[in-house]
Amino acid sequence: MIPRLSKGMNLSKPCKTCGREFKWRKKWEDNWDEVQYCSKQCSSRKPNKVDKQIESKILGLLVERSADTTICPSEAARIVFGEDHFNQYMERTRQAARRLVHQGEIFILQKGKRIDPTQFKGPIRLKKS
Repeated sequence: MIPRLSKGMNLSKPCKTCGREFKWRKKWEDNWDEVQYCSKQCSSRKPNKVDKQIESKILGLLVERSADTTICPSEAARIVFGEDHFNQYMERTRQAARRLVHQGEIFILQKGKRIDPTQFKGPIRLKKS
C-alpha cells in the first residue's frame, strides 16, 4: 500500500531540465512519481542534443585535466557555442552542470568549497567527482 503524501512530508527531486530541486505539491499528490519538471517552462524546454553536447563537453574537459583541476562552465560553452555567442547560453550550461551533479558525475564549487547545485549565485567552478 502506498502511503498518502501530505504537506509535512517535505519531498523533493531535481527537475530534468534546469536541475533545480522542486518540492512536492498537493496538486501532484496522485502522480508525484511521474512528475519530472518543476514548471511548464521547463517541461517545454526538455534537454535535447545540444544539452547532451554541453554535458559531454564538460565531462570531456574534466577528464582531459588532472584530478584536482576545475573548469569554468564558460570553457565548455565557448567550445560548443563559439567565442562570440557563448554568453547567451551560460544559463543553459549551468543547467547542464546541475544535471551532472544530480547524476553524480561532478561537483560544483564556489570559493573552493562544494555547494548545493540548486542554490548558487555568482561564479562557480566544476570538478569531476
